[in-house]
Amino acid sequence: MGQDRKQPEPDEPEKESLISSSPIPIEPEGGTTEKVNQVFADVTNDPSDSIPSYGRLAAIDYGTVRMGIAVCDPSQTWVTPYETWNRQPQREPSYFQELVRRESLVGIIVGLPLHNDGRESQKSQEARSFALRLQKAVQLPVILFDERFSTSHAQR
Repeated sequence: MGQDRKQPEPDEPEKESLISSSPIPIEPEGGTTEKVNQVFADVTNDPSDSIPSYGRLAAIDYGTVRMGIAVCDPSQTWVTPYETWNRQPQREPSYFQELVRRESLVGIIVGLPLHNDGRESQKSQEARSFALRLQKAVQLPVILFDERFSTSHAQR
C-alpha cells in the first residue's frame, strides 16, 4: 500500500501484481502486450483457455531441478500433494501428457515466482517459458499464479 514501486524504464513493459486488481500485462507469442484484470494470468491470452470451474486441476511449483505437483478433486475444493518430479526436460511433454490422461485433468496452474514488489526474475521468465511449452504439450488451459505470499497464506 505505502510501498514505493520502481517505475518501468520507457522501453520496459510494466509488471503489475497478479494478485491485485491492477491490470497485468501478458505477452503472448505474437509479441503484443495486453492488460488483463485477474488473479491468474492466462498463458496464451486466449479466452477459450480459461480454467473450467469444475474438474481436476494440477498445480505445479516450477523448479529447475525438481517440480512439486499437487492435484485437486473435481469440485476443486481439496488439494493433495501428488509428487515431486525430478526434471528430465526431454521427457517433460510425455510426462505431463500422461499425468493429464491418468488424472483426468481439465487445466494446470503454474506458480509464478515474483519479487515482493511484483518485479519478475530470471525464475519468473523460466516459469513463463515452461508454462507455454506445457500448454502446447498438453493442449489444456494453463495459467500462471502469483505465488509470492502463498506460503504465508497457507500457514494462517
